[in-house]
Amino acid sequence: MDVAIKDAMEDLAEKRMNEMRVQQQRQQRAPSSARVRDGSSLPPLPSSDIDYDGTNGAPQVLADIPDLVREVQSRIYRARPFGLDNTINLRELNPGDMDKLVSVKGLVIRTTPVIPDMKDAFFRCS
Repeated sequence: MDVAIKDAMEDLAEKRMNEMRVQQQRQQRAPSSARVRDGSSLPPLPSSDIDYDGTNGAPQVLADIPDLVREVQSRIYRARPFGLDNTINLRELNPGDMDKLVSVKGLVIRTTPVIPDMKDAFFRCS
């Protein structure tokens, strides 16, 4: 359960980072459209107060987005189930208990090793 929680958190962090990137791109495009509407025929000039990365003259926008995925990967997530003090007998399990975490009351009498799945099989009809 711990691994499933961490995977879900990583997915949520990736989605949130993508949303933040899209939002920043929209905000970056908004001022350029305002320049076009002001009626000036001159091309927009870069301002001296904007930080540029120096590669292609575009402002460095994605530096403000925190790396949420790395933050999630650095944390430890542990599942702590609660409400399992309500136990039921093994014979009282119902189909309604499928896909639920239930606490079963009973006594282990004997155990067997795990039987591996069949890899190769040959059947011949008599």
